[in-house]
Amino acid sequence: MFAAGDRFDEAHPKVFQNGSSVSMRAVDSQTMSPIFAVLALIALATAFVAGAALITGEIRPSRPSPTLVLIGAAAVAITATAGSLFYSESAGFIPCEFCWYQRIAMYPLAIILSIAAVRRDVRIWPYGLALSSIGLALSCYHYYLQHWFHGTTSCAAESPCTAIWVEEFGFVTIPFMAGCGFICIAMLMIVLARCGQRGVAPVSTPTSAPATPAPAAQRQRQQQRQRSVTGVKASEMTE
Repeated sequence: MFAAGDRFDEAHPKVFQNGSSVSMRAVDSQTMSPIFAVLALIALATAFVAGAALITGEIRPSRPSPTLVLIGAAAVAITATAGSLFYSESAGFIPCEFCWYQRIAMYPLAIILSIAAVRRDVRIWPYGLALSSIGLALSCYHYYLQHWFHGTTSCAAESPCTAIWVEEFGFVTIPFMAGCGFICIAMLMIVLARCGQRGVAPVSTPTSAPATPAPAAQRQRQQQRQRSVTGVKASEMTE
């Protein structure tokens, strides 16, 4: 059985430090993991910047461009999907139960956000926010299982949820990378909801000559009638 904190042995890449055997495929994770870790930290920093911009009111309708926000979110989802496939298909890491749950949340994001970016459809943000929020919760719980949980889980013995396959910079594990992707996408969806708003244009009315106020028009007509009556009386007097 595996316990929280069991790590993949870098000296013997096919054996955990507790001696259990895993996939016999060639592992190239030592080369790619630092790259994925840096990308994850960049995604996390992007999420913090987006949150700060929302708080300070820098995000406004059409600022930044909703299309750029969609492209960025799609790029994060595609990169996360590619990373998960690399670890399972190239490095030979067997996904645990919670890894699959996170994949269920991330893989659809890569598809729907890409389509939305092509169509420039800002209405995708509620669906992207819902999936990324669920995935973030799963990633946080998986990270907790890896570092602080002591007990049994529902994960299979050959792919334990508590084992740490990758740990870069002393804290960046695979669930941490996934969580960075999810939180970045979630914040970008909130930004998209704000910058994708369109201001309501005032209703335009046909321009016309200003109408003469009714009382003034009536006074004018009365004056004209009085002049005409006075003229008629003057002419009768002269006759």
